[in-house]
Amino acid sequence: MLVFGQTMAASGQSFVEWKEEFVSKERGKRVVHYFLKEKSGESVLAVVGTERSVRHMLYVVAEEFLRVNEPNRLVNAAHRWRSRREVVNWLTSMLSKQHRQGVTAVCQSRPARNLKLRAPDIVWSGATWTCGKQLKHFPAFCRNGITIAVQSFVFVMAEEGKRHLAFLEDMYEDRKGQKKVKVRWFHHNQEVNGVVILRNPHPKEVLVTPYTQVISVECVDGPAIVLTHEHYEKCASNLPEDLLTRVFLCFRQLKNNRVKPFKLSKLRGYFDQSIFSFLDSGYIEDGFGENVKLGSKRSSRVISYEILRKKLIPKYAKDRQSDIPCFKANEKVELLCQDSGIRGCWFRCTVLRVARRRIKVQYDDLIDEDGSSNLEEWVPAFRLAIPDKLGLRHSGRPTMRPAVTQIETDVGFEVGSAVDAWWSDGWWEGVVTDINASEDADIQVYLPGETLFLKVHRRDVRVSRDWVGDRWVDVKGNPNVRSLISDVAPKEGRPNDIYAGVRVDAVTMEV
Repeated sequence: MLVFGQTMAASGQSFVEWKEEFVSKERGKRVVHYFLKEKSGESVLAVVGTERSVRHMLYVVAEEFLRVNEPNRLVNAAHRWRSRREVVNWLTSMLSKQHRQGVTAVCQSRPARNLKLRAPDIVWSGATWTCGKQLKHFPAFCRNGITIAVQSFVFVMAEEGKRHLAFLEDMYEDRKGQKKVKVRWFHHNQEVNGVVILRNPHPKEVLVTPYTQVISVECVDGPAIVLTHEHYEKCASNLPEDLLTRVFLCFRQLKNNRVKPFKLSKLRGYFDQSIFSFLDSGYIEDGFGENVKLGSKRSSRVISYEILRKKLIPKYAKDRQSDIPCFKANEKVELLCQDSGIRGCWFRCTVLRVARRRIKVQYDDLIDEDGSSNLEEWVPAFRLAIPDKLGLRHSGRPTMRPAVTQIETDVGFEVGSAVDAWWSDGWWEGVVTDINASEDADIQVYLPGETLFLKVHRRDVRVSRDWVGDRWVDVKGNPNVRSLISDVAPKEGRPNDIYAGVRVDAVTMEV
């Protein structure tokens, strides 16, 4: 069960949080329930989502919610939501309405699980200290050559390629050895539009909030820059475009459901931002003079920006353009799905159109809702795949890659081999856990994305490789994969058993 969006309690009946609970993850029969929790602790079922097709869910208001809240007319019985995003927005607005139009901080990032296997590139840095709860705290961590310290502004990865802005207040290792960070959220002014009144909002303005959350350190997606209004105006016109995308200004706070002035420069760690290390104090005090006569000073600024770029932009982000294959119309590709219920599945697609940041594809094996044609969809031109739970896949691999032209199936698979299994219209990333020695051998494959054991024929299993940079690279297996799975499975429930698309009670059962 995932829990999102807590807010301060108010007098009388009020909703203080909402929850998402998956009732069924079975392909073709996915069901998800959304609950609103009252201040008293009681929860009411608000929204029910059911699967209509492989990539489409239908969300309707629950009868229970209608009965309880019919006098308040909070929602119409005929109302329908077409996406999870619309449901989340409505649930969040319900919290806001119950608190006199207050805004709730909602983080849709997905904290990583099993970080011992998934995030070997994150290393703690600096002297540690232990708190009263016997948790070991750290002043900084290093990832991809970039050090991020406590009391710094950062981006946090979220669903659908979005990023949230936050202030990093603490970082520590919990009792299970998982790396955690405590962040305080910012709201973009667009997020509170219509809920609170903002006078003269700036397009790059963010508002600091009192809402904090503990998340996985792996969700941190690099440093950000947040400046006061004065410093922003002096810096923005001179920063290169790729750095400017990481710069925001803040001079107001959202507190007690009201917008109030906020002195960002008083925040501890403000002047520790990298941008102040590479700008002369005169630039901050007097602004960037347009009549600078000394060419040496102007050159030093250019050099400073290059160093600043290396400190702010992670290597994997800096090299994205070189990692993106030049896809063209009618080209065959594979698209990795990371949606709930079909995580870890590579779908075969054909490129229809290529835009600057998006690509329109047509799925080769998926039919649209009305059944008239193959499903078409706009997808991001580049997105990094989330790390796999078993730590076998390469980091920095994209979710779109060229189609596999040579499928190797007749090979000597072993327990621990990284493979792709053809099932339900796509190639699912997995690892071999058992092999039938008979002539018409079946292979048992574990799908970490959906916590499933799958039995498939050998002819439906191919060697798995990752597309990194501009070439295919081998995925190294692990003979001790069963112990890795046992570490993951207890935390997520017993893995389901599937045979050729049919759920069974035991993997030894024949269909």
